[in-house]
Amino acid sequence: MRHLPLPVLLLVGGIGLAAATFTTSAHADPVEECANAASRGQTMRDGGQLLEARSAFGKCVEASCPAALRKDCSEWYTDVEQRTPSLVVRIVGLDGKDALDATATLDGKPVTLDGRAIPVNPGRHTVVAERPQGLRAQSTVVLSEAEKSRIATLVLDAGSGDGTRRTAGYVLLGVGGAALVTAGIVGFVGLRQWVDLESECRPRCAGDDVSSARAKFVIADVALGVSLLALGAGAVLLLTAPKAPPTSAFGPGLVRF
Repeated sequence: MRHLPLPVLLLVGGIGLAAATFTTSAHADPVEECANAASRGQTMRDGGQLLEARSAFGKCVEASCPAALRKDCSEWYTDVEQRTPSLVVRIVGLDGKDALDATATLDGKPVTLDGRAIPVNPGRHTVVAERPQGLRAQSTVVLSEAEKSRIATLVLDAGSGDGTRRTAGYVLLGVGGAALVTAGIVGFVGLRQWVDLESECRPRCAGDDVSSARAKFVIADVALGVSLLALGAGAVLLLTAPKAPPTSAFGPGLVRF
């Protein structure tokens, strides 16, 4: 009788063992897999990982699972689905219009700004928005269980000119205020000088003294006119500039456009 060499026997034995292991793994007990999925789902649900729990319960409702287990998993799946919060991310400019060139991430993962609610686990989440101009905004929100379609609105100004208008308005108000103070001081000094001339030398006052007092009145009048114009223009710019929404706002209907 012919015997195979020892190395060949070892090779054949190894192949047979590997094949047996693969066959056993490929034909794992589906009931056990369903039970494991149900167990994982309950553990994740109780730990607040509702998205992961929903995925696990989705596996134990398959047709290969026992009917009784499918019934329980179906109820658990529905419960978790109802308890899972969701968030709608929106990026706008100072004019309140959607920033179509903006991108956003939710907890570090890119999101599509299509107005759809994004399911998330309850708890703290960070939204980051960016625009090509190098503008960036970040905000954090805490969602509770069953809080659906909460709106996260982040405002990024792309330099539409509204900020410049407000800045110019504040500058004009400052100029107007300074001119008003100048008019008051110069006018008061001129008035004191005129009163002194009236009491001391009228009608024989020196021409230079009279001219000096009158010059102060002219300066005060000009400063008063400048202050009124600047204050008026500044007020108009501020009142006509579009009102900027909050840098970040959360909540259904909190920011309406």
